[in-house]
Amino acid sequence: MLNKAIKKAKNYSPKCYFTLGNHEQRIERFREEFPHLGGAVSYDDLNFEGWKVIPYLKPVIVDGVAYAHFFHPHLSPRPYGGTIANMLNRIGYSFTMGHRPGLEVGRKALTNGSVLRGVVAGSFYSHFEEYKGHQGNAAQWNGLVVKHEVRKGNYSLMEVGMDYLLKHYL
Repeated sequence: MLNKAIKKAKNYSPKCYFTLGNHEQRIERFREEFPHLGGAVSYDDLNFEGWKVIPYLKPVIVDGVAYAHFFHPHLSPRPYGGTIANMLNRIGYSFTMGHRPGLEVGRKALTNGSVLRGVVAGSFYSHFEEYKGHQGNAAQWNGLVVKHEVRKGNYSLMEVGMDYLLKHYL
């Protein structure tokens, strides 16, 4: 649906990036575990036409914001944890990632006039997840974020929740 809308829009030809996550990475792990099945499953099945696909955990930097499925310390494969403020301090540059369900947003103004921004937007479900139960689902944010006026890692942020998307676009 997104590709169709992009193609249909006049005078609009954005650069589209898809950062592979741990769920897509399962395809590679499957192929390594079952090489005798050849190309039975591949990333081609996901139809990334028109998108630049970024390997799992390799950051891509666009307008001063780094994007990856998650960010981790140099000597550990595990993602940074803690609050968004902790992540901004430890990562040290503007970033956007998924991986963790929900939405966390942070902003850190530096004394040199620049601003670091951090976004963790890791859930885009239109349904409840059974394993979370009522309390987990009731608190869960689902949706997408839109960045406007992105320059040197700073931007204006717009949150678009799943209820709005379903009401206006389905």
